Amino acid sequence: MSLKFIDEIKREEENQSLSIPAKRLKEKLEPINSKVEEMTKRWFWELLQNASDYNDNVKVKLTLDNNKITFSHSGKPFRTLDVLNLISPDSGKDGDEIDMKDNIGKFGSGLISTHVLSSIIEVEGIVKKNDEDKHYKFNISLDRSNPGNKSFLQNSIKKTKLELRNNHHLSEYKKGTFQTHFSYLLNKPFNQIDGKKAAIEGINYLITILPYTLCFMRKVLSVEIINNADEFNKFSSFKLIFQSQNDNIITFKKIMDNEIELIDMFYLSYDKVSTAIQINNNNVVAFPDNMSKLFCGLPLIGTEKVGLPIILNSLNYQPSTERHNIELSPNDSLNRKICEEGVELFDKLIKILLSNKTGNLYNIAYVRKTFNGTEPSKIWFKNKLVKSFIAKMLSSDLVVNVKGDNIPLKNAKIPFIDDEHMERFYGVANCFASLKLPEKFSFEAWHKAIDFNLIPSVKYSFENFLSEVVLTSQIDTFSLHNSSNTMEWLKNVFSLISDVEPNLFNKYKIFPNQNKVLCEREFIYFNDDMPEELIDINNSINKEIMENTLLHSDFNDFKDYLTVGSSRGLKFICNRIDESFKNAYAKNDGRPDTFIEPLRKLFKWYNDSDLKVKELKDLFKWFSTKRAVLFLETFNETERDMALNIAQSGKMRALSKLADSSITIEQLSELSNKAHLIESVLLGLQEEIDDKTYADKETGKIGEKLVYEDLKNKFPEYQGYKVIWSSKELNECRFDFEILYQESTKYYIDAKTTIRGLSNSDSVPFFMRKAQWSFIQSNEAQKKYLLARVFLQNKSHQVNYLSINLKNL
Repeated sequence: MSLKFIDEIKREEENQSLSIPAKRLKEKLEPINSKVEEMTKRWFWELLQNASDYNDNVKVKLTLDNNKITFSHSGKPFRTLDVLNLISPDSGKDGDEIDMKDNIGKFGSGLISTHVLSSIIEVEGIVKKNDEDKHYKFNISLDRSNPGNKSFLQNSIKKTKLELRNNHHLSEYKKGTFQTHFSYLLNKPFNQIDGKKAAIEGINYLITILPYTLCFMRKVLSVEIINNADEFNKFSSFKLIFQSQNDNIITFKKIMDNEIELIDMFYLSYDKVSTAIQINNNNVVAFPDNMSKLFCGLPLIGTEKVGLPIILNSLNYQPSTERHNIELSPNDSLNRKICEEGVELFDKLIKILLSNKTGNLYNIAYVRKTFNGTEPSKIWFKNKLVKSFIAKMLSSDLVVNVKGDNIPLKNAKIPFIDDEHMERFYGVANCFASLKLPEKFSFEAWHKAIDFNLIPSVKYSFENFLSEVVLTSQIDTFSLHNSSNTMEWLKNVFSLISDVEPNLFNKYKIFPNQNKVLCEREFIYFNDDMPEELIDINNSINKEIMENTLLHSDFNDFKDYLTVGSSRGLKFICNRIDESFKNAYAKNDGRPDTFIEPLRKLFKWYNDSDLKVKELKDLFKWFSTKRAVLFLETFNETERDMALNIAQSGKMRALSKLADSSITIEQLSELSNKAHLIESVLLGLQEEIDDKTYADKETGKIGEKLVYEDLKNKFPEYQGYKVIWSSKELNECRFDFEILYQESTKYYIDAKTTIRGLSNSDSVPFFMRKAQWSFIQSNEAQKKYLLARVFLQNKSHQVNYLSINLKNL
């Protein structure tokens, strides 16, 4: 046989042996660019999976350098087959070769997703010879820098295998030490993907959900991150260590930049499914954002939006090849069964948490109908699984009300309104339906947790609230929590309606009348300053209660929400009363005996009113014309005789003024019973006449001027006299004029003026100031003090001079 032919056969055999792995490798590498976001979250978990699968327990370390990330673990040495699978990934983890129990990566796609960090992976580790107890240290490089070129990949596989053959040497295996390393060269990007960015985002993600993941990966004892890179500036060191397990509580120690925190995870399993939630101070901690809801040991990246209230983890799931989901079609009976077990696990979890009095249970109440599988899977998830979870939630005492009592979710009222008005809505609703509302600090969290399309029965909208409010029409019968002022509470409700949806005023019987009864908008009116006396008169004559139709005064600020033209003022009520009396008078054949009391009240209001006569006549067109007749009709026979007697006495005007005064009827009765005192009373009244009537300021000025002119005539200067107008020129208050003769005082004269004629002088008083009385008593004024009494009448006047002297008797 030709040697050349034999060489050709060897070459083709080799090409054939490399062709299929290269093709498969190419097929797995090609989707990376279209799944960068998913691969960014997945790369660490693929490495963790490979560290966990072949070890009873393992420690993991991630070292960050500026241009390199190195993943190291303390697990067992590689087998030869494992190394070959790294070089030529074929997911060749044969179930006959390894113990498949608790194996997470049996459906995995190798380390392909980790190429999102770099096109080149440097692997260093220890490999154990199959038939001997010998260990070899090796270094290989996995180059995928041209992933779309099959020939390149074939040559890369061939080159790496040759590298393995030539680059290994005997070494000691030290159990529990970090002898396995996967290094990613960040300056060698895969298809121009930003490996540093993928690394940073992936690390941030893994730190967030690592405590949950390690609850399901019990073989992993610790995960450490050492940061030597400038780009990773969030922390310098991180470590999560399994600390202990006490019943359902798994405790991890988290050390970040030398700060220690203990994290308690509540772990629970049921049959083939398990879950984990974080507990802090006996409160459920909310799941991190973008938390996968389905785990197969590791998170199934892509299930972040699956609408489950808790994580469901099972190693028995049959996920998709890409490990981004499970299917729930009729053909996926095992997956369905595990999810149904998840419902029972959820029920078991709730009961334990309630028995432990654990709080913040709204963090495990997030249920949605979203699922990212095929259409048959989505239908079963929504119609079967979601409904089952909701049924468990509704029957469980998940909600803590304002009194601190746990109540079933089905009996709760979760406030539903836009975020802007949420706090105000809760405030008014809490006073009204407090026993069914969540406690204040949690109501917004419940609002965010519940999908009201799936659980409409707990939706407490603003309209639901108003519908309940108007069921109790009498405001005083409201039983409010944390509010003693019902009217203030209702004003807050009105304010919220005006801001949220003013049209709701049209829909609900919510307007309070003056008797505190809730009324419909079209039957309530604004009281535009109608006098209470007229309202009382109207109620009497019409036998109605107008207050039932008038808006309560506390709500006048909301009058603009009443119907157009719903204001009732003075004109309305006067016209109504006038028309009512007119009709009643006609109906009773012109006799007012059936409405005497309201008629008397109207006479009093009419007479006491400050309105002008014309205004009153316009308001009471009928009554004003009938007033005199109606007035007499209000008297009985005795009262008519008394009125006739008064009219005939000629004293009606005077008595009318007396009636207008503030004197009481008791005082007037006492005075009339002592008629002999009337003259003394009148004299007293006469003595109280002051300058307003007979000597006002202007009249006084006129009188002084007349006296001044008269004195100038009587005492001319050419005869040696001088007349000084002292009150005007010198502001003198003791007298008005001083008469000098050759520089000596002859007289002091004070003018006293009245507008009554001289014929009435005996009944006209005049007033002396205290300063004048004191001056009269002085020696200076003796026999020199005169009064000039001025009488003004029409256009004439008269001045008489009186001498005033004190005389001792």
